[in-house]
Amino acid sequence: DEGKYIQINSGLVLITTFVDATQVRGRVLQALSAATATTIWILGTSYWNDADYPGAVVFHEGRLVFGGSPSFPNTFWGSSVLNFENFQPGTSDGDSYAFTLNARKASLIRWLESRDVMIAGLEDAEWQIGLRNALITPSSIFVRRQTIHGSANVQSIVAEKSILFVERGGDKIRELNFDFESDSYIADDKTLLAENVGGSSGFKQIDVQNRPFPVVWGVNNDGDLAGMTYIRNQGLAAWHTHKTGATTLGVPDGSDDYESVAVIPNLTDETVDEVWVVVKRTINGNTVRFVEQFEKPLEIDASPTDARMLDAFIVDTGLTTTVTGLEHLEGDTVTAIIDGDPSKIETHIVDGSGEIELTEAPTVNVVVGIPYKPLIQTMRPSVEGPAGTGQAQIARISKVWVRLFNTLGLKCGATEAGVTALNLAKSSQVNEDDYYTFADNGLFEGDV
Repeated sequence: DEGKYIQINSGLVLITTFVDATQVRGRVLQALSAATATTIWILGTSYWNDADYPGAVVFHEGRLVFGGSPSFPNTFWGSSVLNFENFQPGTSDGDSYAFTLNARKASLIRWLESRDVMIAGLEDAEWQIGLRNALITPSSIFVRRQTIHGSANVQSIVAEKSILFVERGGDKIRELNFDFESDSYIADDKTLLAENVGGSSGFKQIDVQNRPFPVVWGVNNDGDLAGMTYIRNQGLAAWHTHKTGATTLGVPDGSDDYESVAVIPNLTDETVDEVWVVVKRTINGNTVRFVEQFEKPLEIDASPTDARMLDAFIVDTGLTTTVTGLEHLEGDTVTAIIDGDPSKIETHIVDGSGEIELTEAPTVNVVVGIPYKPLIQTMRPSVEGPAGTGQAQIARISKVWVRLFNTLGLKCGATEAGVTALNLAKSSQVNEDDYYTFADNGLFEGDV
C-alpha cells in the first residue's frame, strides 16, 4: 500500500513505509482533527501517476485547476481554495472538486483559461465552465459546450482580453470571445485571410507580446516564425512571416528553422517585452541551436546607426577594421553594415578566431550578423477610373509615391527580381540624393 492515501479524521496521509499488517508510516498532507484510533477511514490511490498526469493547468477563483489526464480525458480537478496542494474531496464550498464534462464522447482537455468564467479547450470543442455571478463549488457547477472547433496540442494564450488557440489540425488560430448578440461564445478564424502562415503542417507554439504594441507570435512546423500585429479594439489583425538563414555565399534564403518562441516582461525597460526564440542554424556545415532575443524596435528619433537589420548579430564600437566576438559564427559568411549606411555593406567569412577584417573602419559602429530579406507585397490598388473602379481594367502605372517611416535603402518593382532603388528623401525634397538619412518619402518611376 506504499504510495496510497488514507483519509482519516478529516485529514489526509500519504503512506510512505509498510511496517506490518497493522502499522504503516506516512506523511501528513492535511492535518488530522484528532490523533486517536478510528475504524472510519478510506484507503485510495491518486487519480494521477507517472504516466497519467494531466496536461492542462490554470489558476481560477483561488484554486489550482488541472485537466486532461489520459485516463480521465474530460475530467478537471480544482484544489481547495488557496490550498493548492490539497485535492481531498469535500462538501464545503472551499473544498476541492472534481467534475467530468457531460459530453457525448470523451475528448481530451488540451488547455484551460481563466476569464470571468473558466474555458476549457478540448480536442473537439470549447466549453464554458462556471457562471459570471457564481463561484464553482463541490455542490454547484455549470458547464456548457460553446463551440465545436477543437484544439491542437498547443497551449492557448490570452491577448487583448481574448483567448487565442490553435484549432485542431494546427493550421488555424481562432479568437474566442463572448458575443452578446447571440448570448454565447464564438471563435473567429484569425487566419482566414492569411491561410499560409501556419505552413504546410501547422503551428506548434504561440505566445503574445504586449509592448510596445501587441503581436501574437507563432512557430510553425516548417520552421517559420509568424506574427500577427493585433489591436482588437481597432479591428487590426495583420499577419507577417519571418524566415532566417542564408547560403554559404551570404545570400538570405530562409534555410534555418525557428523552433520555439517565448515572451517575458522586460524588467529593465518596461516599454518593451522581451521576445526570445530558439533557432536551429547550420553554421560552417554544423547544426547548432541559438537562443536569440529580438532587438527593441527603433525609436521615433532613432538614427541610422541604431538600426540592426541582421540576425544573430553583434554590435562592435571599436572603430577599427578588425571586428571580434564572432565565435558563434565561425566559418560562416556574414554581412557587416558600417555606420548604418546602405552603401557600406560588406560580406566576409568569419575566421577561426571569430574575427573579420573590414575594408574601412566605422566612425560610430558596425553591425555584423546573418542577413535576411525584408519583403512586402502590397494588395492590389483600388483606383477609381472614368467608368468606376479600376479593378480588372488594363492600366500602366509608371510612378508611385511611397509614404515611409525611418527608412533606408528601399527598392521597388513589379517583381522581386526587377526591383530598383527608390529616390529617398526627407519631407518633400524627393530630388535629394541622400541615402544616409532616414526618409519619410519615396518616389519610384518605372513599371509596377
